[in-house]
Amino acid sequence: MNPVRFLGEALRTASHSIGFLWRTQGNERRDLISQLQAICSNCDDAYSTVLEKLAPIKQAYGDRKALADKMRMFAADSETRKAFKPEHLCGEVDQLLQRLSSNADWLKYSVDLRGIERLRGAISNMSSYDGELRDYYDDYTREMDQLATVLQSDMTDQDAKERLEYAQHIVDELECDLSETLDNIRNAKKQVRNLI
Repeated sequence: MNPVRFLGEALRTASHSIGFLWRTQGNERRDLISQLQAICSNCDDAYSTVLEKLAPIKQAYGDRKALADKMRMFAADSETRKAFKPEHLCGEVDQLLQRLSSNADWLKYSVDLRGIERLRGAISNMSSYDGELRDYYDDYTREMDQLATVLQSDMTDQDAKERLEYAQHIVDELECDLSETLDNIRNAKKQVRNLI
C-alpha cells in the first residue's frame, strides 16, 4: 500500500461524505469542515515542502557527483523528514473519530447516518497509516543514500549511466506520488470549502 496516495484518497472520500451532512447542525458541520480543511492544509504544506526539496536533486541529473551529494543531503535532512508527516495529523484525526463515535457529541448527529460510516471509515484509515508515512519516506531516503554511495564509487560508464537513470526513477516516483496526493488533497479541500 502506498501511504502517500492513500492519504489523498482518504481525504477525498471524507470530503465526499460531508456532502450528506444535515442542515440543522450548522455549527457542528462548520466545525467538521474546518477541521478537515485544517488537515488538508497541513498535508498540502507538508508535501509542498518535500517537493521543493526535491528540486535541487532534479537539477543535478546527469552530474554523478552533484547528484550523489544532493541525494545524500536530502536523505539526511531532518527538517524535510519532519515536514513530510504533518504535525499532529493523527491527533486531529483521532479527535474527529472520537467525536463521531460519541453519542454525547452533536457532531455525530450532524452527519447523515447513511454517510457516517463511510466518513468514519475514511477518517479512521487516515490515522491507521501514521507509521507507514514515516516508513514510506524512510524507504525512499534510505534508497537515495545507498544510491549516493554507489554513485560516488568507481564504476564503468555503463554502470554509472544505469545508476543515474535509476536515481532519476526514484526521485520521479516520489515526486509523482506527492503530486498526485497534493491534487487529491486540494480537490478535497475545495469540495469541503464549497460546503460552507
